Amino acid sequence: MNNITDTRLAIALCVGLLFFSGGCSKNPLLRDTEPDKQWTCRTNADNALANQDFETAVHEHKDLLEDEPQNGLAMYHLGYAYGQTGHEDEEIYFYEMAISHGFFENGIFFNLGMAYGEQDLIEKAVNTFTKGIESRQ
Repeated sequence: MNNITDTRLAIALCVGLLFFSGGCSKNPLLRDTEPDKQWTCRTNADNALANQDFETAVHEHKDLLEDEPQNGLAMYHLGYAYGQTGHEDEEIYFYEMAISHGFFENGIFFNLGMAYGEQDLIEKAVNTFTKGIESRQ
């Protein structure tokens, strides 16, 4: 096998481990987080995501972040909405920002790893999946 095949196999293994270990159904918290921190988003922002109105979701979450610039959940949602509209660079940026602000829930490592993989940033994808797996232990 060549290096690309090997790394894609490693990504598939990591994704499988996350999926089958409940990585998407649980909310892992890493050691450095504040377990009592509860972020919320505005109803209209959440409704836009739920209705798959991603352009509105982007607008509403950006507006929320103007008022609450440390809101990791809003950053995560904004990254997701950007990803759904084909803006992969922004998707990655806001997932990374959410993590840097202590948000480690809702499968963020899985989503970020997948976004890296879609941009052929294989080493970053593998490292992110590994971090997600380690956070579950």
